[in-house]
This record gives sequence, C-alpha cells and structure tokens, in this order.
Amino acid sequence: MRFTRIDLALLPVLLAVAFLIVLASFRVVGFLGLGILGTLAAFVVVRLDLERDGPVGGADTPALYAASMMASCDLGPEGRLAREAERRSAIRPLYWTLVVATGLMIFGYGGFVLFQLPAG
Repeated sequence: MRFTRIDLALLPVLLAVAFLIVLASFRVVGFLGLGILGTLAAFVVVRLDLERDGPVGGADTPALYAASMMASCDLGPEGRLAREAERRSAIRPLYWTLVVATGLMIFGYGGFVLFQLPAG
C-alpha cells in the first residue's frame, strides 16, 4: 500500500498516540497481556477479512450464504462497482489494525519471554 500525503502527515501523531496507548496498557496488563490483546485484535481482523464478501455460511446456515450470493449476483454494474469500492475502502483500516496487532504480539510475547519468564 502506498502512503498518501495525509498518511505521511498524520504518521508521527499516530505513532505518538499508539505509543502512549501501549505504555498505558503495559502498566495495566504487562507483557503477556499485550501479547494476548494483539492476538485478539488479529483474530478480529482475520474474521472481518474472511467476511469481507458477505456472511460466511457454514453447515448451520447454508441459506444465509445462498441468500448473500443471490443478492450479489442480482446487482447491476453500478451496484457491483459500489460494492467493490466499499470493499477497497475497508482494506486500509484492516491492514493497519493487523500491523498494530502484530506489533503488540511481538512486543508482548517477546518481552514476556525475555524479561518475565523465569530462566530455566
């Protein structure tokens, strides 16, 4: 993904706010808690990415999946373009959330292993 001008302008502010949030969270939950929070955020992002095209139907709800597919097949050209634009607009926040979640997992689990896990 390419950075736009507004992304580059807001990057220092975002990094400072993210650092303060991580520091405050670390004070409350410690290294292991940060790793767990990062893992939970990553699970949410992956789930949202899987459901990007519509609801994920399983053995319990095949009618939900079929209805979603029928609705997407009945769209005209303008509807398909609008749906694709909506999908593309949702990708960037998911990407950045996954980057932050990965950083939390690395920092949290790495700090736990290096500093809090008793030496064997």
